[in-house]
This record gives sequence, structure tokens and C-alpha cells, in this order.
Amino acid sequence: MVKVIPAILVGSFKELTERLSLFRGIAETVQIDVCDGKFVPSKSWPLVGDTGEFEKMRAEKEGLPFWENFDFEIHLMVTDPRIHIVDWVKAGASRILIHAETVSSEEFSETLHEWKGVVEIGMVLNPDTSLDRLADVAHEVALVQLMGIRKVGFQGQPFEPKTSDRVREIRLKYPALSISVDGAVNKDTAPALVAAGATHLVIGSALTLSGNIKDTFEKFRGV
Repeated sequence: MVKVIPAILVGSFKELTERLSLFRGIAETVQIDVCDGKFVPSKSWPLVGDTGEFEKMRAEKEGLPFWENFDFEIHLMVTDPRIHIVDWVKAGASRILIHAETVSSEEFSETLHEWKGVVEIGMVLNPDTSLDRLADVAHEVALVQLMGIRKVGFQGQPFEPKTSDRVREIRLKYPALSISVDGAVNKDTAPALVAAGATHLVIGSALTLSGNIKDTFEKFRGV
């Protein structure tokens, strides 16, 4: 059964808490999008709208909201991801996702080794980034996440048609690798992605705007 992961893109701690509360008792894992306004045009909490809550997390005085209910994936859409990892580990992240476009192959490998046994590291690939970036690390990464949209950092964007083919290519080359897809995952695109070999679906607006999150979540799980 495919794993469904709600995507959380918010501008404040209050909004984060409200959004997470929608998924309590429904999702086991959520993915928090962290946007710096440089790698992607948008900015998100905690790089905007933070009123001291994240500083408490960095100091390990507090954890993420509902930390006992979720595993947290952190999708770093930032130009300098490696300097953010330690803060998110202290905040309670179980997995950090790094865009291949923001680091060299050597830097990514170094990051894998540096954090091995502490936090899982996944690689994110934008639509035009070569799948060859996986070659040296496919046996070590927790998963690979393919972006299904071109305008990364925003929800509700159109689907990139070649995404299913990219999933299929990875699945054939790396049969045991977990493959996640993020961006424009909805009732129309999900079946082809799962058929191609996707194991994780990261879903934003198709869940939050559905009118019935629990039912919609279960329908995606059954794709």
C-alpha cells in the first residue's frame, strides 16, 4: 500500500499548528516545506513568520507541535541546506530531504555520512535534474523524491507529464529504492505514479481542500 504524506507549507507557527491538527489520527508522517525565497521564490515558516517558537526548538526546550503524533520529514527548499540540518534534528525531524540542485555530489555524500545513524537523508530532484545524480548514493539514501511540478515551493501547480516516466526509470534501475513524488499529486495523477513504482505520495491541496480529509486520505492510500 502506498504511503500518503501530507505536505505542510505555512507562513507562521500558528498556521503550522492548525494544519497539523487536521491530520492527527489520520497520517503517521507529515512533510514540512521550508522555503527561503532564494532557491524558490516563496518563503515559509520558520524562515518567515516565526515569533520565537523555532528558537525554543533549536534550544531543545520545545518540540514540533504534536511531536508525539507524527514523524516529521523536512523538505529543505533552500540554497544552503546543510546549515539547516542540525536545527531540524533538534526540533525533532526524522528525515531531511535535500535538493540535488543545491549541493554537489561530493557534498551530498558527505552529508549522508555525517548524519548516518542520526537522521535519515533523502534526495530531491527537480523535473529537469538528471536521474544520474542518484548513481553514487542510491544504496545509501532513505528515498528519492521527484518533484512533479516546475514551480517548486507553491501548492496547486500543474503536473509535469514526464514524472511517471522518471518514476518508472528509477524503479527499473533501483528496484529496492523508495520513491516519493511531491507536487500536483491528485486523484488524476496518483494512479499512474503508483503504477510506475512510486511508494510515497506527498499531497498538499488535494487533501486540505478536499472537504473530507480522512476519506480522501484513505482513497489515496488505496490507489
